[in-house]
Amino acid sequence: MTLGRILAGLLPALLLAGCWMGPPFYAASESRPVIAPGLYELRGRDAPEAMRVSLQGDGLTLFEDVSGKERPAPVGIVPLPRARDRFVMWWSGPEGADGSAAEHNAHYAVAIAEGRSWRIVMPLCEARQRDLAVAAGAVVAPDPKVTICVFPTRASLEAALRRLRGPFEGSLRLVPK
Repeated sequence: MTLGRILAGLLPALLLAGCWMGPPFYAASESRPVIAPGLYELRGRDAPEAMRVSLQGDGLTLFEDVSGKERPAPVGIVPLPRARDRFVMWWSGPEGADGSAAEHNAHYAVAIAEGRSWRIVMPLCEARQRDLAVAAGAVVAPDPKVTICVFPTRASLEAALRRLRGPFEGSLRLVPK
């Protein structure tokens, strides 16, 4: 299962608790190849998954399961300013019910370098992480189904991601094979 697919698979669970979203603050051309192409093991919620990481021509990082059963998913990754070993990750969210682009259709996470491995943290809009997001300028958008922390600016998102501290329950680890 690809990281993007896992991210997409986690969306229902994330949406029940809420997640960090906003307009698309980054362009594919800003993405950097920070996770080296190669084979990895994705550890986290279920049994470890064999992953292949590659780079697309537009700068996005492609995550795909080695079995080829899942469709590869592009994820953007950029260095988080003033935060050593942290990188902003983003991927497109679902479209609106009418097929139009959702107003806040970018989902955000942080990749933390841990030696040769990576910890992927998808902050939730609950408790401590919600308070952190609000302190950085996010607006909590309650909904009957979901509570989302919506960031109005790139600077507010980056400020919150810099302040994010563990423990990171539910995070994923990407480990080189």
